[in-house]
Amino acid sequence: MGGFLNSLLVQFKGQRAINRLSEDNLIATVLEEKKNGEVDQVALAKAQMEAEGNVEKTEALYLKHRIQRIKDSDNATLAIADSIMQKTQNNLNPQDPDNQSFDDKFLGDEWASKKSDKSEKIARKEGYAWLAVLIFVLVLAIVISSYQS
Repeated sequence: MGGFLNSLLVQFKGQRAINRLSEDNLIATVLEEKKNGEVDQVALAKAQMEAEGNVEKTEALYLKHRIQRIKDSDNATLAIADSIMQKTQNNLNPQDPDNQSFDDKFLGDEWASKKSDKSEKIARKEGYAWLAVLIFVLVLAIVISSYQS
């Protein structure tokens, strides 16, 4: 049991270190943006409102709000990508009752029974899976490039 608890403690400390280093990278990104003259107007507006006219406080709060906006953007992007992946996986499950084609839903069972080539339907769904993977990779590349620039 001691080994298990020790392992959990090591993982917890490691995760905290990862979080701190990630925060450091975000600070460096925002400082680089400022150095290049890039300003997030929304983060600046939030900082100015919170600072109530104090210029020094505005600078510090800008950093805080800009970092939060980057995190929110990344989390939203990941949530969208995850949603696309889940929908794609659902589309590949032929037993799912919600997973019917337009024809099956709106033209009725008679139309569906007349379809002779079920493999075409499966191939189309597999095509959607590749599209979702491609979208996920593109979104991930955009997020990574935003950290590097």
